Amino acid sequence: MPLIQGRAFRESDADAAPPVAIVNRAFAGRYFGGQESIGRYISIDSRESAEPVWHEIVGIVPDMKTSFGPLKENDPQMYVPYLQIRSADVACVVRVTGEPNGVAAGLRRAVWSVDPDQPVGEVGTIAHRVQELEGGDRVMNALLGVFAAMALVLAVVGIYGVVSYAMAQRQHEIGIRMALGAQRGRILRSMMGQGMLLATVSAGVGLAASIPLPGIFAAMFENWRVHGAAIFLYVPLLLLGVVLVAIYIPASRAARTDPMEALRYE
Repeated sequence: MPLIQGRAFRESDADAAPPVAIVNRAFAGRYFGGQESIGRYISIDSRESAEPVWHEIVGIVPDMKTSFGPLKENDPQMYVPYLQIRSADVACVVRVTGEPNGVAAGLRRAVWSVDPDQPVGEVGTIAHRVQELEGGDRVMNALLGVFAAMALVLAVVGIYGVVSYAMAQRQHEIGIRMALGAQRGRILRSMMGQGMLLATVSAGVGLAASIPLPGIFAAMFENWRVHGAAIFLYVPLLLLGVVLVAIYIPASRAARTDPMEALRYE
Protein backbone atom coordinates (compact mmCIF):
# COMPACT_ATOMS: atom_id res chain seq x y z
CA MET A 1 0.00 0.00 0.00
CA PRO A 2 1.70 3.24 -1.06
CA LEU A 3 1.86 6.14 1.34
CA ILE A 4 -0.09 9.24 0.43
CA GLN A 5 1.22 11.31 3.29
CA GLY A 6 3.37 10.84 6.39
CA ARG A 7 5.54 7.82 7.13
CA ALA A 8 5.27 4.07 7.38
CA PHE A 9 5.80 2.01 10.52
CA ARG A 10 9.33 1.62 11.79
CA GLU A 11 11.09 -1.04 13.79
CA SER A 12 11.24 1.50 16.61
CA ASP A 13 7.40 1.48 16.85
CA ALA A 14 7.56 -1.26 19.46
CA ASP A 15 5.70 -1.95 22.68
CA ALA A 16 7.56 0.69 24.70
CA ALA A 17 7.33 3.38 21.99
CA PRO A 18 4.51 5.95 21.79
CA PRO A 19 1.48 4.39 20.10
CA VAL A 20 1.08 5.30 16.44
CA ALA A 21 -1.42 4.51 13.70
CA ILE A 22 -1.87 4.81 9.96
CA VAL A 23 -5.32 5.60 8.54
CA ASN A 24 -6.77 5.40 5.06
CA ARG A 25 -8.18 8.23 2.98
CA ALA A 26 -11.79 7.34 3.89
CA PHE A 27 -10.97 7.52 7.61
CA ALA A 28 -9.34 10.95 7.27
CA GLY A 29 -12.19 12.26 5.15
CA ARG A 30 -14.96 11.07 7.46
CA TYR A 31 -13.52 11.99 10.85
CA PHE A 32 -11.38 15.02 9.99
CA GLY A 33 -13.38 16.52 7.15
CA GLY A 34 -10.44 16.86 4.78
CA GLN A 35 -8.33 18.75 7.33
CA GLU A 36 -4.77 17.83 8.24
CA SER A 37 -4.76 14.37 9.82
CA ILE A 38 -1.05 13.80 10.43
CA GLY A 39 -0.26 14.46 14.07
CA ARG A 40 -3.86 14.02 15.25
CA TYR A 41 -4.63 11.46 17.96
CA ILE A 42 -7.28 8.75 17.94
CA SER A 43 -8.28 6.61 20.92
CA ILE A 44 -8.46 2.85 20.61
CA ASP A 45 -10.08 0.73 23.30
CA SER A 46 -7.66 -1.87 24.61
CA ARG A 47 -8.62 -5.15 26.21
CA GLU A 48 -5.51 -4.96 28.38
CA SER A 49 -6.29 -1.50 29.74
CA ALA A 50 -9.45 0.03 31.12
CA GLU A 51 -8.41 3.40 29.74
CA PRO A 52 -8.40 4.15 25.98
CA VAL A 53 -5.00 4.17 24.30
CA TRP A 54 -4.27 7.28 22.23
CA HIS A 55 -2.43 6.69 18.96
CA GLU A 56 -0.81 9.42 16.92
CA ILE A 57 -1.63 9.33 13.21
CA VAL A 58 1.69 9.19 11.38
CA GLY A 59 0.58 8.26 7.85
CA ILE A 60 -2.26 8.10 5.35
CA VAL A 61 -2.70 5.33 2.77
CA PRO A 62 -5.21 4.83 -0.08
CA ASP A 63 -8.55 3.12 0.48
CA MET A 64 -8.43 -0.64 0.16
CA LYS A 65 -11.37 -2.94 -0.46
CA THR A 66 -11.34 -5.03 2.70
CA SER A 67 -14.88 -6.45 2.37
CA PHE A 68 -15.72 -8.55 -0.64
CA GLY A 69 -18.85 -8.44 -2.75
CA PRO A 70 -20.37 -6.09 -5.32
CA LEU A 71 -22.37 -4.17 -2.70
CA LYS A 72 -19.46 -3.49 -0.37
CA GLU A 73 -17.89 -0.09 0.00
CA ASN A 74 -14.53 1.14 1.19
CA ASP A 75 -14.83 1.69 4.92
CA PRO A 76 -12.63 3.84 7.15
CA GLN A 77 -9.66 1.75 8.23
CA MET A 78 -6.77 2.23 10.62
CA TYR A 79 -3.57 0.21 10.98
CA VAL A 80 -1.41 -0.15 14.08
CA PRO A 81 1.91 -1.90 14.67
CA TYR A 82 1.50 -5.49 15.79
CA LEU A 83 3.82 -5.02 18.77
CA GLN A 84 1.59 -2.24 20.13
CA ILE A 85 -1.73 -4.08 19.82
CA ARG A 86 -1.15 -7.81 19.61
CA SER A 87 -3.65 -10.26 18.18
CA ALA A 88 -3.99 -14.00 18.61
CA ASP A 89 -4.53 -14.43 14.86
CA VAL A 90 -1.84 -13.40 12.42
CA ALA A 91 -2.15 -13.53 8.64
CA CYS A 92 0.78 -13.00 6.28
CA VAL A 93 0.31 -11.98 2.65
CA VAL A 94 3.12 -13.13 0.36
CA ARG A 95 3.63 -12.15 -3.27
CA VAL A 96 4.85 -15.11 -5.34
CA THR A 97 5.74 -15.80 -8.95
CA GLY A 98 4.46 -18.85 -10.76
CA GLU A 99 1.95 -21.28 -9.30
CA PRO A 100 0.86 -19.90 -5.88
CA ASN A 101 -0.28 -23.25 -4.50
CA GLY A 102 3.23 -24.65 -4.85
CA VAL A 103 4.75 -22.42 -2.17
CA ALA A 104 2.68 -23.71 0.77
CA ALA A 105 5.38 -26.13 1.94
CA GLY A 106 8.06 -23.46 1.67
CA LEU A 107 5.98 -21.00 3.71
CA ARG A 108 5.52 -23.56 6.48
CA ARG A 109 9.25 -24.30 6.54
CA ALA A 110 9.98 -20.57 6.75
CA VAL A 111 7.70 -20.18 9.78
CA TRP A 112 9.09 -23.29 11.50
CA SER A 113 12.65 -22.10 10.95
CA VAL A 114 11.81 -19.21 13.29
CA ASP A 115 9.59 -21.11 15.73
CA PRO A 116 9.23 -24.91 15.30
CA ASP A 117 6.27 -24.96 17.70
CA GLN A 118 4.28 -22.31 15.83
CA PRO A 119 1.21 -23.92 14.20
CA VAL A 120 0.45 -22.86 10.64
CA GLY A 121 -3.22 -22.84 9.79
CA GLU A 122 -4.69 -22.34 6.37
CA VAL A 123 -2.47 -21.59 3.40
CA GLY A 124 -4.29 -20.51 0.27
CA THR A 125 -4.59 -17.92 -2.45
CA ILE A 126 -6.40 -14.61 -2.25
CA ALA A 127 -8.68 -15.73 -5.09
CA HIS A 128 -9.71 -18.81 -3.10
CA ARG A 129 -10.32 -16.69 0.00
CA VAL A 130 -12.48 -14.23 -1.94
CA GLN A 131 -14.46 -17.13 -3.43
CA GLU A 132 -15.14 -18.52 0.04
CA LEU A 133 -16.28 -15.17 1.42
CA GLU A 134 -18.53 -14.47 -1.55
CA GLY A 135 -20.05 -17.95 -1.56
CA GLY A 136 -22.73 -17.15 1.01
CA ASP A 137 -23.68 -13.91 -0.74
CA ARG A 138 -23.97 -15.66 -4.10
CA VAL A 139 -26.24 -18.35 -2.69
CA MET A 140 -28.44 -15.81 -0.91
CA ASN A 141 -28.63 -13.57 -3.99
CA ALA A 142 -29.51 -16.57 -6.16
CA LEU A 143 -32.29 -17.66 -3.79
CA LEU A 144 -33.70 -14.15 -3.54
CA GLY A 145 -33.54 -13.84 -7.33
CA VAL A 146 -35.39 -17.14 -7.83
CA PHE A 147 -38.09 -16.25 -5.31
CA ALA A 148 -38.48 -12.76 -6.81
CA ALA A 149 -38.78 -14.22 -10.32
CA MET A 150 -41.39 -16.74 -9.13
CA ALA A 151 -43.37 -13.98 -7.43
CA LEU A 152 -43.22 -11.86 -10.58
CA VAL A 153 -44.37 -14.76 -12.78
CA LEU A 154 -47.25 -15.53 -10.42
CA ALA A 155 -48.24 -11.87 -10.38
CA VAL A 156 -48.13 -11.68 -14.17
CA VAL A 157 -50.19 -14.88 -14.62
CA GLY A 158 -52.68 -13.86 -11.94
CA ILE A 159 -53.16 -10.35 -13.27
CA TYR A 160 -53.58 -11.57 -16.83
CA GLY A 161 -56.09 -14.23 -15.82
CA VAL A 162 -58.21 -11.96 -13.64
CA VAL A 163 -58.29 -9.06 -16.11
CA SER A 164 -58.96 -11.33 -19.10
CA TYR A 165 -61.84 -13.01 -17.26
CA ALA A 166 -63.33 -9.68 -16.24
CA MET A 167 -63.18 -8.41 -19.82
CA ALA A 168 -64.61 -11.65 -21.19
CA GLN A 169 -67.56 -11.35 -18.81
CA ARG A 170 -68.41 -8.01 -20.41
CA GLN A 171 -68.27 -9.34 -23.96
CA HIS A 172 -72.06 -9.52 -24.33
CA GLU A 173 -72.43 -6.10 -22.70
CA ILE A 174 -70.16 -4.73 -25.40
CA GLY A 175 -72.27 -6.42 -28.07
CA ILE A 176 -75.43 -4.81 -26.68
CA ARG A 177 -73.78 -1.39 -26.68
CA MET A 178 -72.69 -1.88 -30.26
CA ALA A 179 -76.24 -2.87 -31.21
CA LEU A 180 -77.38 0.46 -29.77
CA GLY A 181 -74.97 2.34 -32.02
CA ALA A 182 -71.67 2.51 -30.11
CA GLN A 183 -68.52 2.49 -32.27
CA ARG A 184 -66.01 -0.34 -31.94
CA GLY A 185 -63.03 2.00 -31.48
CA ARG A 186 -64.76 4.04 -28.81
CA ILE A 187 -65.79 0.92 -26.89
CA LEU A 188 -62.26 -0.45 -27.07
CA ARG A 189 -60.76 2.84 -25.86
CA SER A 190 -63.29 2.99 -23.03
CA MET A 191 -62.49 -0.53 -21.85
CA MET A 192 -58.73 0.07 -22.11
CA GLY A 193 -59.01 3.34 -20.20
CA GLN A 194 -61.00 1.82 -17.36
CA GLY A 195 -58.62 -1.12 -16.98
CA MET A 196 -55.43 0.95 -17.22
CA LEU A 197 -56.74 3.49 -14.70
CA LEU A 198 -57.23 0.75 -12.13
CA ALA A 199 -53.88 -0.82 -13.00
CA THR A 200 -52.05 2.52 -12.75
CA VAL A 201 -53.55 3.28 -9.34
CA SER A 202 -52.65 -0.20 -8.12
CA ALA A 203 -49.08 0.10 -9.44
CA GLY A 204 -48.72 3.48 -7.74
CA VAL A 205 -49.89 2.06 -4.41
CA GLY A 206 -47.48 -0.87 -4.72
CA LEU A 207 -44.59 1.42 -5.70
CA ALA A 208 -45.27 3.71 -2.74
CA ALA A 209 -45.33 0.70 -0.41
CA SER A 210 -41.94 -0.45 -1.74
CA ILE A 211 -40.15 2.87 -1.20
CA PRO A 212 -39.27 2.21 2.50
CA LEU A 213 -38.04 -1.33 1.77
CA PRO A 214 -34.41 -0.34 0.94
CA GLY A 215 -34.10 1.43 4.29
CA ILE A 216 -35.56 -1.58 6.11
CA PHE A 217 -33.16 -3.99 4.41
CA ALA A 218 -30.22 -1.64 5.02
CA ALA A 219 -31.04 -1.66 8.75
CA MET A 220 -31.24 -5.47 8.78
CA PHE A 221 -28.16 -6.29 6.65
CA GLU A 222 -24.76 -4.66 6.97
CA ASN A 223 -23.47 -2.81 3.89
CA TRP A 224 -26.72 -3.53 2.02
CA ARG A 225 -27.44 -1.15 -0.81
CA VAL A 226 -29.96 -1.05 -3.63
CA HIS A 227 -28.19 -2.46 -6.68
CA GLY A 228 -30.04 -1.27 -9.74
CA ALA A 229 -32.70 1.16 -8.56
CA ALA A 230 -34.23 1.04 -12.07
CA ILE A 231 -36.01 -2.15 -10.95
CA PHE A 232 -38.54 0.16 -9.29
CA LEU A 233 -39.37 1.42 -12.79
CA TYR A 234 -39.09 -1.79 -14.81
CA VAL A 235 -41.38 -3.97 -12.69
CA PRO A 236 -44.36 -1.55 -12.64
CA LEU A 237 -43.97 -1.02 -16.39
CA LEU A 238 -43.90 -4.78 -16.92
CA LEU A 239 -47.07 -5.27 -14.88
CA LEU A 240 -48.80 -2.40 -16.66
CA GLY A 241 -47.83 -3.98 -19.97
CA VAL A 242 -49.31 -7.29 -18.86
CA VAL A 243 -52.53 -5.54 -17.85
CA LEU A 244 -52.60 -3.75 -21.20
CA VAL A 245 -52.35 -7.04 -23.10
CA ALA A 246 -54.85 -8.73 -20.79
CA ILE A 247 -57.37 -5.95 -21.47
CA TYR A 248 -56.73 -5.55 -25.17
CA ILE A 249 -57.12 -9.18 -26.25
CA PRO A 250 -60.61 -9.86 -24.79
CA ALA A 251 -61.79 -6.28 -25.35
CA SER A 252 -60.83 -6.35 -29.02
CA ARG A 253 -62.46 -9.77 -29.37
CA ALA A 254 -65.63 -8.43 -27.76
CA ALA A 255 -65.54 -5.34 -29.99
CA ARG A 256 -65.68 -7.63 -33.03
CA THR A 257 -68.75 -9.44 -31.70
CA ASP A 258 -71.75 -9.42 -33.96
CA PRO A 259 -74.47 -7.37 -32.16
CA MET A 260 -77.16 -9.80 -33.32
CA GLU A 261 -75.40 -12.70 -31.59
CA ALA A 262 -75.25 -10.67 -28.34
CA LEU A 263 -78.96 -9.81 -28.62
CA ARG A 264 -79.94 -13.43 -29.26
CA TYR A 265 -77.81 -14.47 -26.26
CA GLU A 266 -79.50 -11.94 -24.00
